[in-house]
Amino acid sequence: MKGLAMSISSIDSLDRSTALARLECYCQNYQLAVTADQLNLCLDHLDLVIEKNKVLNLTRITNYDSALILHILDSLLFLPAVSLAPEGPLLDIGSGLVFLEFRFTLHQPVQRCL
Repeated sequence: MKGLAMSISSIDSLDRSTALARLECYCQNYQLAVTADQLNLCLDHLDLVIEKNKVLNLTRITNYDSALILHILDSLLFLPAVSLAPEGPLLDIGSGLVFLEFRFTLHQPVQRCL
């Protein structure tokens, strides 16, 4: 990927500003129109997942860089297709850690998501 150099970080060691900068860079590389506030919401959710993962196996991801890509960015990559969806409710099936739901609620009003 262009932009920030990738380095292996333990799941607890990446500071918030670095995580946000990397996520913004990833989104720019894929031309995703997501605001810093929206990305911060995703990072808030990721922090909750990481904390809960310490006592309950929610994910096998072992570093924060991978979590940014495999949980957040992976879910956001579908945002452009959401804008092309027909009017009416959207159903999120099998989203795992609920990151998929974020792409809908970031892009569409919450009442549109089931």
